[in-house]
Formats: sequence, C-alpha cells, structure tokens
Amino acid sequence: MKAILNGVLQMTTVDGWVAEATDKKIGAFFGYKNSEGSVGNENDLHMNDDAEALYAALEKLTGLYYKTNSAGKANISSAWIDMMIECLCVSAQFNTYRMLDQYKKYIWHID
Repeated sequence: MKAILNGVLQMTTVDGWVAEATDKKIGAFFGYKNSEGSVGNENDLHMNDDAEALYAALEKLTGLYYKTNSAGKANISSAWIDMMIECLCVSAQFNTYRMLDQYKKYIWHID
C-alpha cells in the first residue's frame, strides 16, 4: 500500500488490500481466484497456473515500461504513465484511517 502512494504499479496476486482494487487500472493482478463466496484452502495450490500468469503479467508490464522511455524520451501518452496516475488517484482510498473506521463500524459496531 505504501508503494502505490508513489505511483508504483502493482503486480500481485489478489489477496489482502489489493482485492478491493482489482477493478482499477493500477497494474496487473494474477493467480488463482476462488469462486465468489467461497473460502480458499491453503492446500489447493495452483503453482504452475500462477507462475504462467505471473510471467505473462511481467511480460506485459515490462513491455509497457520500455515503450514509455524510448531513447531517453518519455512517451507521455503511455499506458504505464496512465497507470501511475491511477495509482496516485486510488491511493487516497487505501489508508489506515479508512480501515480503522470500517473496523469500528462493521466489525466492532462502534458509532
């Protein structure tokens, strides 16, 4: 969550805080996802599928990165820069204050 504040693109499996941001254009999300409403099983691993998805995401993002800087000139219309800006915009939502406020309201039921 700290990296996103600096416009760092995210490349991760969908767990933790990033599960709330998969609809945002802030990088690449990969890996096995449980069906809606089901709880995962740590023994149900998809290592080969996840590895292939990781390499595909890495190839895609690296390609975008190198298209952004060509011969020392920045391509300001690059999707990489758009995603960096989106990271900065989205980062305001992911903070400790909001998290604790939601814990108070939805878990601890404190007004």
